Amino acid sequence: MSRYNVDAVWDDPFEHPVNRRVAPRYDSKIKLSIMVEDEDRKNRLIGPGIARNISSTGILLRTKHQLKPGQRVMVSIPTSQIQSEAVLPESFVGNATVVRVEAEDGSIMKAALRFGEALLQNFEFSMYMNQLTNLAITRAS
Repeated sequence: MSRYNVDAVWDDPFEHPVNRRVAPRYDSKIKLSIMVEDEDRKNRLIGPGIARNISSTGILLRTKHQLKPGQRVMVSIPTSQIQSEAVLPESFVGNATVVRVEAEDGSIMKAALRFGEALLQNFEFSMYMNQLTNLAITRAS
């Protein structure tokens, strides 16, 4: 007979929590541009994506690009969807890494991207994300 309850639920403090998000998400339908390197043809493919949600650290989007986890892409996020007293650039451009992908409908992919340092450390982008969050709170009220 074992001294241990082998059927007990294991609570490992080193396992990832259920919600791994480190930044609040803003639900959106922002149309953005994605650029990926096509290794087969040795050229760049640029196309649209639609953000489903965005945070200061990453974005979940729908696209026709056939992305793969670990792939690096360039994203261009326009700022025209918000009215701001601060002067923002027309768009924020930076690298992102594909974290996960999932086929959605036919040729449409749902992809989670984590922003690279250019966006993560951009003060203006941080201000933009705060304004999006405030906009979401105002709309919910």
